[in-house]
Amino acid sequence: MRYCKTLYINCKEKKHIPELHNSDVIRLDNRNFQAYGIFISLIGEVFFKAERLQSNNILDKPYSVSLVIPKIKKFKEEDVEDNLTRIEYIVNNFVAPKNGIVISIYEAVENVKIITPFDFFVVWPFKKQWEKRKDNHQEYVTIQSIDSIKNNNNYNFERIEKTYNTIFKELNNIGLDYKLVDYRMSVETVFDILLNTELFFSWSGGCYYLAGGLNVPTLGFGDGPLTQINNFAGLMPPGREFKDKILRTCWGESFMHSKRIVHYDKQRGIHQRAQSNTFNIGSVETKEEIQFLREKLLCGNIL
Repeated sequence: MRYCKTLYINCKEKKHIPELHNSDVIRLDNRNFQAYGIFISLIGEVFFKAERLQSNNILDKPYSVSLVIPKIKKFKEEDVEDNLTRIEYIVNNFVAPKNGIVISIYEAVENVKIITPFDFFVVWPFKKQWEKRKDNHQEYVTIQSIDSIKNNNNYNFERIEKTYNTIFKELNNIGLDYKLVDYRMSVETVFDILLNTELFFSWSGGCYYLAGGLNVPTLGFGDGPLTQINNFAGLMPPGREFKDKILRTCWGESFMHSKRIVHYDKQRGIHQRAQSNTFNIGSVETKEEIQFLREKLLCGNIL
C-alpha cells in the first residue's frame, strides 16, 4: 500500500494523518474507482457522519477518514485528469463539516474482487449551488453525452440513442442552445457548465450525480425504471397513514420513503426530505413523454 496525500478540510491544524487502523475507511474497488456516483455516495456519507457528530457536540475535532483506491489513473487516456484529481476537487468543493474532516488517500491493489456496497440516501451539497439567473447571461441547456455508455451492458444503448436524438430534435425546433458534458472533461469544467445551465438532461449515471449536489434542475432520460415518468413509489410507515408518492430516481433507489433522503444546508442543518431537483422524461416515445418534455423546455426549468 502506498500513501499518497492527506486532505485537510476546514481544519485549523494540519498534522494528523489518518491511517486505516484509526479512521473511517472507504475502500473503492476495481469496478468503481473511476465513477462520479461512487465518489458522491461514499465521500458524501462520511461528510454527513462528521457533521452529524460535530453538530451534536459529540466530536469536537476533525473527523478522520482513510480512502483506499486500487489504482490512481485516468478512466481513458484521452481524459484530461485522473481519478485522484476528481476526488480532490469534489472533497474541496463539498460543504465542510462544522469541525472539519481529514482524509488520507492510499493506493493499494485489490486482490479480492468484490463490489463495495453504496447507496444514494445522502445528497451532500457542494459549496456552489445552482440558482435561476436573472441577469442577461447566455441561456442554454446541457445534455450528458452518451458516448461513454456505448459498450456498457447496463444500458440499452440503441434505445437511449434514439431518445438522445429526439431531445436534440426538440431543442432545435424550439431554438434552444445546448452544451454537452462528458466524463472526458475536467470535473471543474463540468461544474461550471452545470452551474450556469437552465436545465440538464442526463441518463442515470455519470454527471447526473454531480448535478444532485449542485441542485441543478435535471431531467433523467432512458428506458430504465429510474428514469420513467410515472414510476412512483408510495410507502406507508407502520402505524400511521402515508399518502404521499415519490418519483423513483437514482436518489433513494433502494428505499423509497420520501423523508429518508438526507440533505444539509446552513439554515436547517441536517434534515430529511425528498430529493426535488430531478424529474424523469423516460424514453420520450409516447405522447405523454413528449408533452412532458415540451412543457419542461417551454417553462425554462423544472423547479
